[in-house]
Amino acid sequence: MTAPDDEVCLDDAVRIVAELMAVSARTAPKTMGTDILEIKIIKGKCKDKLAAEMRRLDREGRHNYERDSQAIEASPAVLLIGVKPHSGVGLNCAACGFDSCAAFNEASTSADFKGPNCMLRPLDRGIALGSAAKTASMH
Repeated sequence: MTAPDDEVCLDDAVRIVAELMAVSARTAPKTMGTDILEIKIIKGKCKDKLAAEMRRLDREGRHNYERDSQAIEASPAVLLIGVKPHSGVGLNCAACGFDSCAAFNEASTSADFKGPNCMLRPLDRGIALGSAAKTASMH
């Protein structure tokens, strides 16, 4: 039996850790027990396309993404964690800027704008990111 190629081992290790990070994010606590996260692992051409788009935005002066696009290019994979379009959770906390979740829900149905966000949902994403980062630090 021959020893596995180092690059194959690294690819496998990165894939396994990225999958464990995704599981950590998915199983992190969520507001009202509702999961609205979008979690993707990208690599190869898809990852390179993300880096290229970030460089394009940077050249247009719309964002400062050059450094991050370089980090993405140098990485074998990227774990993306976002928040899907969602309704208010029904707590009427007004943290989103609307008086009630009903008013938030009405505003978020506009075809021209994907948002706003129930302020509890970015907190869910932050907890998920922390869980994923902890898993990464363990490996």
